[in-house]
Amino acid sequence: MISVVTSTRAEFGLLRPLLKLLGDDLQLVVTGAHLSPITKYSVQEIEFPIAKMIHNVLADDSYASVVKSDLLLVHGLVEYWSEHRPDVVVCMGDRHEMLAAGTCAFNLDIPVVHIGGGDSTPCHADNVHRAALSAMASLHFPQTEKSAERVARIMRSDSTLEVVGALGAWNVVNIPLLPLTSILKNIPLRERIFLVTWHTMPDEDVSELIMAMMERTDATIVWTFPGHDPGYLEVVDRVKEYSYAWSVTESLGSQKYLSLMSYADLVIGNSSSGIIEAPAVKTVTVNVGKRQEGREQHPSCVNVKCNTRAIGKAIDEALAVDWVWNAKVHTYYKMDTPKLIRDGIQSWMEGRKRKEVL
Repeated sequence: MISVVTSTRAEFGLLRPLLKLLGDDLQLVVTGAHLSPITKYSVQEIEFPIAKMIHNVLADDSYASVVKSDLLLVHGLVEYWSEHRPDVVVCMGDRHEMLAAGTCAFNLDIPVVHIGGGDSTPCHADNVHRAALSAMASLHFPQTEKSAERVARIMRSDSTLEVVGALGAWNVVNIPLLPLTSILKNIPLRERIFLVTWHTMPDEDVSELIMAMMERTDATIVWTFPGHDPGYLEVVDRVKEYSYAWSVTESLGSQKYLSLMSYADLVIGNSSSGIIEAPAVKTVTVNVGKRQEGREQHPSCVNVKCNTRAIGKAIDEALAVDWVWNAKVHTYYKMDTPKLIRDGIQSWMEGRKRKEVL
């Protein structure tokens, strides 16, 4: 049995093609923002059988509440996995919920599978979460060769590693795209389309990005909610204050989000999707601030400080360039990423069982 933990709509969208391949071997654990009214209970969008739901989101977004929510998650996982022990636990990425799940599995002596280890974002806590998960994991699926090199330096000697590309890059190339009119219903289209996301970042103020966006009267702006990190509710409130200037959505869901990305003139903000997915559909990214600093980037990613004037200048420059999209394979894209992960997990599990027999 392969236990997969999902805590957000965005993460679930990335995992969906892998979950389909796992079939009856899947033990799906749903937690976090999926069960929150703020995201309108995105658990309702999950089409797979759910083995366990663990409610852990608290009413406020302080650092203390994030820690308490992770403790609730660990408590629920200990109770569940003690009675329904899987063969492995799959954790994707670098969010604090995944670190909690990975730590729980590791201490229950359940092998951890880590997808997306080795990426580098030294200016954010996710970097520490990601490295800690890699240190605990028995099976690693980094997205790039450079990430694999970083994982190799910290992984245990008995661990297995395979570079598989990014699920996000694979998704955006392979999922059917929706027509623009079905995504932006009742929203007037202007000359440009901007897809904007801002995740909380210490010492950087979303107000700088908001003011830069307020100046773009030439653009239809779709602003998606941040992840459930400390301080995210303040970001949501600030963005909603100016909802007359743009469309605000908790989340578009994976297919709508990636489809809109393919139509957008720019992806703006500090989401990793601007680094990983956007170049795969030839959409330029204005990457704001330090959150994604350190990730491998395509030349179409324009980096800018979190400053209103600098952001406005970067947007103008990004729109003015006649970008040349060469035939070079995108850094994060590999053919058959979901299948590579599924086959890798199954092969590792079979090898482990053979060793136990011997």
